[in-house]
Amino acid sequence: MHGCARAPQLSRGVRQPMGVSMRSSACRVLIAAAAVLMLAATRESGEQLIITPEGGGTRIHQQPGGRFAAVVFGEDALGSYLAVMYFDAMTNPVDGPWSLANRVWQNEEWSNDLTNFAWDTNGRVLYVATGAVYGTGKVYRLDLKQRLAREIYTPPADRLEQLGGTRIVALDPKRGRLSIAVEYTDKQTPDNVIISTR
Repeated sequence: MHGCARAPQLSRGVRQPMGVSMRSSACRVLIAAAAVLMLAATRESGEQLIITPEGGGTRIHQQPGGRFAAVVFGEDALGSYLAVMYFDAMTNPVDGPWSLANRVWQNEEWSNDLTNFAWDTNGRVLYVATGAVYGTGKVYRLDLKQRLAREIYTPPADRLEQLGGTRIVALDPKRGRLSIAVEYTDKQTPDNVIISTR
């Protein structure tokens, strides 16, 4: 019986072992099933739910398994900016504060100078960290269903002049914790802070 694994690409001229074929439908099914299981495990562990924008241009990041998407506008030297969109089809003309003609949500307070964001696995919350150059340097919790935002971390008032911004480092939905790094212009190492998300 032949295996489904593909030989690693070692160097030019090295051949794939005889009998190893990716064309077999059984192999494709096994690989697809393994990919789905890995994705499910990744989502459950909270990995890959934190997204850091890179480069310029506009990018859409669909919520894993959810109805929403984060639209990131990369403005190069001017930073990145965020909008939240009700991305899936709506089965009714109105879904709470969302409607067919009002599918995009953006607010200067949490949108400006985005450093990164994290999707909560519950499908209802988006955490947003901001920089302090064009933004507030705070961290926000966005209730997607209700379209409500609230600050969940505010940097110390006596350090605002040196504040570079905040960045989400880890999300632990099961324990209700968000780890962030608070960066200052006068320090090489950021301060690590753990926030309760409940």
